[in-house]
Amino acid sequence: MRDREQAPLRIRFELPASIRQLTIALASVSVGLIAVSAVVESAILLGGSGVWVSLRSILSADLEQTIPAWFAASLLFLGAMLALTVWNRSDEHRWPWMVLAGVLLAMSADETIGVHERIGAKIHEALNTGGLLFFAAVIPGAVIAIVLVVGFTPLTKGLAQGVRRPFVLAAALFFGAVVGLEALGGLTVDSIGRKTFAYVLEVHAEELLELLGVTSMIYALATQLDQLSAAAPSPAPVESVGEAPVG
Repeated sequence: MRDREQAPLRIRFELPASIRQLTIALASVSVGLIAVSAVVESAILLGGSGVWVSLRSILSADLEQTIPAWFAASLLFLGAMLALTVWNRSDEHRWPWMVLAGVLLAMSADETIGVHERIGAKIHEALNTGGLLFFAAVIPGAVIAIVLVVGFTPLTKGLAQGVRRPFVLAAALFFGAVVGLEALGGLTVDSIGRKTFAYVLEVHAEELLELLGVTSMIYALATQLDQLSAAAPSPAPVESVGEAPVG
């Protein structure tokens, strides 16, 4: 029998027919969930109780273990799987994609168990932070954001324009929300408290930008994966091995 070279293992991750349609769908769900949460939180501020309080426990974007939190964790997990697949299919500059997959996976877990809130509470107690640093998780968050931006800049410069733009937009939206708007939310709570329309507006703007940032990252990763698939050489046809004809 003829020896055959064994092809390297490649992870298969099939995308919907249209990356654009996927992005629009995810963004639409994000806007819808945040809008519903804002209505529930506003109704409670206006004196709503009973059913509104019950709805808040499952629909609020400002709480853990709710539908918006589950959706955010799912988006981050999808991004992690896409980044892992890009790493698997890339032939060069592979390690940043693996790091990105790990970061997104860690963020997905954090959406479920709320590690950054606990760390922030410890820092707040230790340093007695206030104002823009009232939510002290922004301190390690800002450090992590700077490290990631600096570390991924060389990779970003080498990406095709159709991937680079949503990639940069994703970072701007996400880090602007988790650092910038989170700090503004801390200032709001420290100044006038949580039970205000100002805080409701801030926290929902923050959560929406986070979701749209992750959605933009998913678009960038899906586009990168699509370009890698298009550039991959078609497999050579396998020659059938049969018996030689008898003359």
